[in-house]
Order: sequence, then structure tokens, then C-alpha cells
Amino acid sequence: MKYDWEEMYDILRDVVGVDENALDLAFGIGGCSEDTACAILNYYTGWKTFEGYLGEFEED
Repeated sequence: MKYDWEEMYDILRDVVGVDENALDLAFGIGGCSEDTACAILNYYTGWKTFEGYLGEFEED
């Protein structure tokens, strides 16, 4: 499944647990893009893709 940056924002906030202020700052600096979202995901989880990260939940 392909996600847009807004869906990625929601996943980072609701699933990963990233603080909304931190997300707003990161997207403000890096731009509202999928690349920025993936960089945040990688920083917090070590995963480079949302598909891979979320796939971990589906396997359990």
C-alpha cells in the first residue's frame, strides 16, 4: 500500500508515538513530503519504509 505524506504523519503520530510538535517542526523544516516522513520513521524506528514497518504488525 502506498501512503501520502498526510497518512504518514498520522501513522507517525498515532502508531509510532512521535509528538505532534516534533512532527510539525520536522515537516516545517524538511517540507511536507514522503521523503521527510520516511526520514522521521527511520530516525524513530530504524525502518526505511512505512510498508515494512507496518508489515511487522500484520505478521504478529
